[in-house]
Parts: sequence; C-alpha cells; structure tokens
Amino acid sequence: MSKRILIVEDDIFTGESLKVFFQEKGFEADFVNNGQTAVDYIIKFSYSLVVTDLMMPVMDGLYLLNRIKDISKNLPVIIITAYDNLENILTAYQFGAVEILNKPFELSELAELVDEII
Repeated sequence: MSKRILIVEDDIFTGESLKVFFQEKGFEADFVNNGQTAVDYIIKFSYSLVVTDLMMPVMDGLYLLNRIKDISKNLPVIIITAYDNLENILTAYQFGAVEILNKPFELSELAELVDEII
C-alpha cells in the first residue's frame, strides 16, 4: 500500500506547498482547504496520516480531529498551528493528535515526524 497523506489547510499557499513537499518525498498527497471536505476525503480514501491546521473557518482542527477519530480511530493526525494556546494544545492531545507543530516550523522537522509516524 502506498503512503498517502491528507493535508488540511485553509491557506492555499501553505497547503499546496506541503502537498508538493510530500510528493517530492515520495508520498501520495491530497490537499483540501476545509474540514468538511477533509471528512469527505477520509471517508472516500485510505490515508496513512492527516496533517491539519488548527484554526480554520467552517470546521476547526479540533472538531475535525474528533470527526476523524469517529471515522478512523487509528488514523494518526498531526496538528499545525500559529496559535500557541495551551488549552487548545491539551485538548488536541486529549482528542488523539499524535503531535502539534507550531508555525513556523522547519519542513525537515515535519518530515522527521512523518517518518516516525508512518
């Protein structure tokens, strides 16, 4: 089975950049810009990992994380965020996030983390 990553990010530039980065690393990568579309993709496709932004319109990353765990309990989720809010970070871990990266982060740091998880 190929390793497939779903990127959920409301900033189009960041999302597309992460998609290209993961493709260059040999992963299949899909990018969506909102949580509802992410849920649809997770139901339709099989993923090895989800990388999602925390603060997004329509459906934030915490709600999305909850939905992901309802659909696929063992699907690992990394949350990326520019908001260093301790309450959100603790909640994300309680909801099942495997890691939280604060923006800006080094792509090498994300790559190492993904390699450890997958």
